[in-house]
Amino acid sequence: MNKNNIETIKQFLSTDKNKTLLINEVSEDIGCFYEVLLEEISSDYKVKINKLSSASLARTSNDLFQDKIILLYHLTSSKQIEEISKGEHQKIIITDYKNFKKYQNKFLVINGYQYEKDIIYFLKNINNISDENLINYCVSLPYSIFSEVTKYRVNKSGYTTDTNNK
Repeated sequence: MNKNNIETIKQFLSTDKNKTLLINEVSEDIGCFYEVLLEEISSDYKVKINKLSSASLARTSNDLFQDKIILLYHLTSSKQIEEISKGEHQKIIITDYKNFKKYQNKFLVINGYQYEKDIIYFLKNINNISDENLINYCVSLPYSIFSEVTKYRVNKSGYTTDTNNK
């Protein structure tokens, strides 16, 4: 049975078994959703995500407080992906569909085209939120999920996706 993407992320963060997680960005909005999702889930596993602006290999070591460090790259160059993937440290590479298809059998992967399922799973199973208005809003604007979840937690009874309704 295949795990969903969120369970795949949890598995990646909780072990050192896989060294590279590849995420198909699809669009900036969806890439943003996965980036923030990684930050949210990583805190549960005492993992720090370090975003790197270049494709250079970085040295990693655990910090003073025993947090595991995983590097996050945004790469669209196959050559850079090959170079980065050779490193022994754990890394997450957010990339385009062309590279996703090319490397999907080589690395652990997250298919960004399944973002709707991931948003629904995240809201219903991890946050115990079943408000259909919130779910539909977050699916249509994936980058806003974490601000909307925060608003919902603060005011469940008066929550609305459109502040003009009040």
